[in-house]
Formats: sequence, C-alpha cells, structure tokens
Amino acid sequence: MIIMNNNYSAVFIDDGIGFKAVERYQKRRAVLADKINHLIVICGFEQPTDTRTTWSHTGSFINQDPLMLYLTGINQLKTALILDPYSKESPEILFLAKKNERNEFWDGCQIGVGSQDHIEVARTITGFTDIRDIKTLNQVIIEKLKEKPYKAGLYWHQSKVTGKIFHDHNYKFKKRIERLLRANNLTTVEITNIASLLWSQRLALDPIDLENVKTAMQKTQSAFINLLKKLKYFKTETEVAGFLDGQLAVNSYFRNSFPSITAGGSNATVLHYRKNNSTLPSNRLLLIDYGIRWYSTNTDISRTVPVNGSFNPLQKLLYTIVLNAQKLVESRVRAGISILELDKMCWDFINNEILKYFPDNDKSSTARYNRKPHTVSHLIGHQVHDCDPFGDYKNEQLKSGWIISNEPGIYGHFIINLNGKVYNEKTGIRIEDNLLVTEEGCINLSNDIPKEIKDIESLIK
Repeated sequence: MIIMNNNYSAVFIDDGIGFKAVERYQKRRAVLADKINHLIVICGFEQPTDTRTTWSHTGSFINQDPLMLYLTGINQLKTALILDPYSKESPEILFLAKKNERNEFWDGCQIGVGSQDHIEVARTITGFTDIRDIKTLNQVIIEKLKEKPYKAGLYWHQSKVTGKIFHDHNYKFKKRIERLLRANNLTTVEITNIASLLWSQRLALDPIDLENVKTAMQKTQSAFINLLKKLKYFKTETEVAGFLDGQLAVNSYFRNSFPSITAGGSNATVLHYRKNNSTLPSNRLLLIDYGIRWYSTNTDISRTVPVNGSFNPLQKLLYTIVLNAQKLVESRVRAGISILELDKMCWDFINNEILKYFPDNDKSSTARYNRKPHTVSHLIGHQVHDCDPFGDYKNEQLKSGWIISNEPGIYGHFIINLNGKVYNEKTGIRIEDNLLVTEEGCINLSNDIPKEIKDIESLIK
C-alpha cells in the first residue's frame, strides 16, 4: 500500500485526512462538473511559480496552481484535468508527465505515466481511474470537441469591471486552446470562463479546511509569542526575520504563506518592505507581517510592537487609533456587507482621528498616501491573497464561510507635544487579524494572538 503521509506526501496534499482526501477531491470535481455541465479543461503550472504569480502565491512549499490543487490535491508540475459530463466511460481524465527517475533523483518522488506500474501507483494515490500522458492532451480535447462541438470551459483571470486580463499561465493556456481549435476547424466551439463559478465553490472553506486554519493559527500565535519573549536579544531586522521564519519552519513543513516582513522604525512606512537587514532602533516600533501555511490553508497576521518593550505616548496614541479602527471593522463584518463598505468606514475613522490630534493647519503629520494606503481587507483561502488579482471581489457581498483579513494601518511622519514633551517619528503601524464571516457577524480566528498594548509590553519585558 502507498503510505499517503510518507514518500508521496509532497506531491499529493491530503490535508491531514489520508486516503479520505481522495473522496473529498472527487466530490469537489463532481460539484463543479454538475454546475457547468459541459466540457471543462484545466491546466496546472508547467513551470515553477515566478513573479507573475506573486500576487497570490509565493514563498510556499506548494508548487501548483491553487485551482488544480483544490480539485486534485496534486502538487507537481505538468498536470492537466478534463471533466466531461457527456462521457460515461471517462468523465474524469487526469494528465501527467512521464515518471522520470532522474527528476526523482533531484526532487524526490513524483507520480506519472510511462508504464502500467507507474499508472497504478498514480491511481492509488489520486483516485483517478483514467490517467494519460500529458502529451496527448491536445488530441483528447480535439476528439471530445469533434464529438460534442458545443462549449469548452476554461479558467483565466479577467476583470468584470475593466475587462483587463491577467497574463499568467491560465491565459496562455486559453490562447493555446484557441489556436488548437482554429487549426482543427472547430471555430464554432464557445470558450467560456468558469472562474466565477469556481470562486463561489472554492472560497467557502469546508470543515476540514477550517480545522486546518485553526491549527495554522495556533502555530502562528506560538511563533509570535516566542518572538516577543526573545525580542530584547535581537539587534537587527535580520535576526528577527530569521527567528520568526525558523519558528514557522519548525511548526510546519509547508513553511511561510508569504515572505515575512520585519520592518523597524521608518522602514515600516514601506508596505511590502523586503530588505529586513537594518539595525533595530531601540526606542522605535517594529512592524511584523507574517503567516504560516498548513496543508491547503494560510494565515496572514500583522502586529506592531515596541522594540524596547514600551510604547511611548505618541506610539501609544497612533497604535490605539489603528486598534480601534480594527475593532470597528470587526464589529461590522457579516455576510452581505462588502469589503469596500468596510474599507470606507475604516479609513473615514482613521482619518478623522488623525485630524483630531494632528490638524492640517499645523503640518504636524505627513502621510505617505492620499486618504488610504491600502484596502482594509482581502480574501484568504487556499491562497494567502485569494480570488481574482484585480480585486473585483471587493465590490461583492461577503458570504458565510469566507475568511478575510482585517488590517488597518497608519504610515507617515508625526510630530506632537504631549505633556510638555515633543515626539517626532516616521513610523508605520499595522494590526492584522483573520476573520471568518458568518451570517450574524464574524469569528476572529486570530483573537488569541496578543495585540492589546498591555499584553504586548508584558510579553516583551
């Protein structure tokens, strides 16, 4: 018997449920096929992830398109999937490359075709009965569309608002199929984009995913608390990042859900700060943005802490504004509201608070942005930034079972006189939690990760 959590655990993600995962993936494919009711063709990554996919998928153990992973669990390159509701003999066909022993020598166990033994191993692991060489994919597509020249459902990112297209591997695959149809005189076949149906199915996490998210959050909490207890020994952002990433690696072989940010002092005004190599200023703040991947789920957490263990009065004032904004947003989250509605109430609150303490007429504050630095929320699911890359989903009503971030922030230069002492800092503060949307409100999945001023200060000291 193939042991799922042993040799092949890197190429088939079982989400911690072993061989039961096969049935779970089969049900997902059946739901999708029933919704669309015509031929569906999906292609996984052909090359390792690169900068074209960093909006959603970076720094991860996973090396597969999230949709292909969601439908099959297969975590390796050069895979494709056909779902054909017209076929009684082969309603599902999985395409794999030939098993290559040289590649296995370099990268470990893979599943593939090339011999009947190889196919039997792949069948046992994935649950697919019909497994073919990916080199036959074009031929099979043409055969099926000549038999039923109706529709072909593909998947690509295209904005509903602007029509703009994201030119990743999904769009390249669409263009490839268009050329294939023209070359075979099948120009009457309608190519449909199944993306919206996939989002509606995939974004609401099932109970297994939710349990994995909770486990991931416990590991995320542990990393943060351990970091605060050691913070006084660290002198540079590099040391902080190294310790934090080490904690994540120790707790999950899937590692980070994205590259960690550790930004001290004015570096925290750079939203996606990556340098992570400055000396920590002892009397300034440190912004940490990090997350862990556990099976098919991710966390995305930000905290801002005083390097020396105590918030000064200016830092405390700004931090409290951000924290209160975050609590306001959390109190309004529920199924039926949109992220853009949450966004407006968040930045209206923060900007009004800043004007209260830093009036425009005395030039006591300079933000590095106009009105808002970023959206207060994004979707989190099988990718740390899930759904479409254009953010069209932010206009849509949230649904029960979705997970969103809640991450207000302040970034700029602030000067204030408090109790006769002038405080002058360039700083960035962000506090980010992950919220599970429900019909009545939300559940804060990261509620146990400390963020109150007294709790943070007590852990550092």
